[in-house]
Amino acid sequence: MKKKKEFVKPLRLSFSQLMTYVRCPEHYLFRYIFGIRTPSGKAMKQGSALHDAIAEGYMRKMEEGRAPSIPQAQEMYRKLLRKHLEDYYEELERGSFLITKEFLAKERKVSSSDLLDAGTRGIAVYKKEIERRTDPLFAEEPFEIPLRNNIELVGRIDLVDTSHILHETKTTKKKPVLQQTSLDPQLAFYQFAYEYLTSQKPKSMVKDFLILGKKDAFVVRYPVRKSEIGKNSLFRIIDAISFAVRNNVWYCVHTADSWVCSQGWCGYFKLHRELRKVGLERMKQKYMNKK
Repeated sequence: MKKKKEFVKPLRLSFSQLMTYVRCPEHYLFRYIFGIRTPSGKAMKQGSALHDAIAEGYMRKMEEGRAPSIPQAQEMYRKLLRKHLEDYYEELERGSFLITKEFLAKERKVSSSDLLDAGTRGIAVYKKEIERRTDPLFAEEPFEIPLRNNIELVGRIDLVDTSHILHETKTTKKKPVLQQTSLDPQLAFYQFAYEYLTSQKPKSMVKDFLILGKKDAFVVRYPVRKSEIGKNSLFRIIDAISFAVRNNVWYCVHTADSWVCSQGWCGYFKLHRELRKVGLERMKQKYMNKK
């Protein structure tokens, strides 16, 4: 009598998870294996509030035939920012064992009222320059894509308009320098997801950056006809990271002058030190039992 095959849950990977491993494999270990959420900074909460407000505007445009007015969208943003900042303080309390004095010192310099004002200006600019001339086909579209080796890609596509142009929107304080947008792995990831959902390629893709300066806001658009990262290249990246995750390949090799894992920026700084001190097996016993 043949034995029934034991069900093995697929390894679910989002683009954020893939980039977390690329940035620092130990961050992946702490966040997705141990399940420890590091407190986010206030600026990240502002970005989340803006993302949610923009997405809500497109949702309403699809459902009601028109987007909220600028004052309505700005009020929506204010409410979302307040909610995200409430979450921020709850995260600080829950993650107090992770927080360094350097992180707190940096956060004290970030004014919530400045985030409110900058984001309010940003919403107005985005609506005038982008949303006004964009008719959404779908927004925040979820996907789950089964792949070889028992892997599942998951996530949401920000926006596709009725011209079948795929949009990705980011917020930042300074204008980024993007010389080769066609080699952006995030666009390749979402292009693949779009093709899976619709069985067709997007007409083109754009990466919009909403720049939030101290006194003004503006949008910079980087268009790309198609990604130069093909499916095979994307699959090789996914296969390499999934193999490393399944085989406990964890490390942090940032130099002493790198900001990524510095005391002021890295929410997992204390866990990096603990891992060096006690080793992986003891860390697993301590933190995986809490999940």
